[in-house]
Amino acid sequence: MADPVQTDPVPADPAPPGPEPVDPVLVGGMVPGPELAGVLAGTDLAGVDTYALVEAVAGWARLAAWVAAGRAGALAELSTRPELQPGRCGYRSVNPITTTALEVAARTVTTTRQAENLVGNAVQLVEDFPATWAALEAGQLDGRRVRVITGELGGQDPEVRRRVEAAVLPGASTMDTVALRRRITRLLHELAPVQTEQRCRAARERRDVTVTPAPDAMAYLEAHLPAEDAIAVKTVLDAAAHALKREDTTAGREPRTAGQRRADALAALAWTALDTQRIGPTHTRTATTDTATTDTATTDTATTDTATTDTVPADTVPGVTTAVGAGVGAGVGARRGGAALITLTGAQGRPVTVHVTFAFPSLIGVDDRPGDLDGYGPIPAHTARHLAAAGIWQWVRTHPASGHYVDHGRMRYRPTQSLIDHVVLRDRTCRTPG
Repeated sequence: MADPVQTDPVPADPAPPGPEPVDPVLVGGMVPGPELAGVLAGTDLAGVDTYALVEAVAGWARLAAWVAAGRAGALAELSTRPELQPGRCGYRSVNPITTTALEVAARTVTTTRQAENLVGNAVQLVEDFPATWAALEAGQLDGRRVRVITGELGGQDPEVRRRVEAAVLPGASTMDTVALRRRITRLLHELAPVQTEQRCRAARERRDVTVTPAPDAMAYLEAHLPAEDAIAVKTVLDAAAHALKREDTTAGREPRTAGQRRADALAALAWTALDTQRIGPTHTRTATTDTATTDTATTDTATTDTATTDTVPADTVPGVTTAVGAGVGAGVGARRGGAALITLTGAQGRPVTVHVTFAFPSLIGVDDRPGDLDGYGPIPAHTARHLAAAGIWQWVRTHPASGHYVDHGRMRYRPTQSLIDHVVLRDRTCRTPG
């Protein structure tokens, strides 16, 4: 009987090699491009030490700059293609940037405005700032520094632009954006003082203040101001925030952050103007006040009492319009040698007011339907109640089905102290100024 054949065990397939550990020295010296991307993508981040991980982060940043430069080059080249020129597209009243943006917006699913900004910035960078574009491609600059350079120098004379660009590029990577902007501004004042002054005057004509709604009954207030005015506002708010910190400590209140105190101080400036109907120094004048009354509105079965001035949405329910304070203001400071007094006056000479549309059942606490802040939109019921407690009420009547304005009450009613106390006790967590 033959012995069984002995066979060697079949070796298992070798495991695929794991990611190579990143060499911080190697990565730190690599120029951005496909090779660096491959090394970074194959790095096991959990398996490297802290120093190597820092170099990996820096490598990704250089790679992002390289990608941004590549996209800028592609967009600039795209804008030169004959088929995207306005005459070929049938849009003779627009420029190549706009026609290119239309194609880019459709392909990348962005708005036309966003695409137009993207294409315009790319063309400006490639054509007017080739050295800055090269620095971005090499990973020496990031997008934030590039935007500072192009933004500050974009409208300058070409010769001045080239000289300033050449002066700031060698050290731009070691400066933050604030220092870089200051360096550019200082050079412009030295090299082109007349043109710089003219640009500053033109920029002042574009000063503005805008309000943008934000989630959760908040909003962004953005001011584009001359630098001295912005610093004046900041100085006042910083000083007020310091004073509020002392007050909170003395009163034993829950401490607020510095940002919260500055925000509260800014709001207090506006609410004070609402109460006084003016902005500026103390000025003696005869003030008129609304007489408080306890008259109530009568019920009309054919219409519905609601809270609006002209029209309301169809789903608006009965309520009141509350005028909070007495004015809303925009200020001119006491700069340039004299304090300005601005008297606030609304339409037909009436006081300027902030209007809150609010359902009466919600006002008295039967339910918590939101109020409507004129110029903003829905706000929580507890916020609307606090605004109503500080204001003057007036009935406005609308059609129950369409919500269109029908009539309004002739009486104005200021809430009694007992009602104010009830609102404050009910919603004591609200900290609305005023």
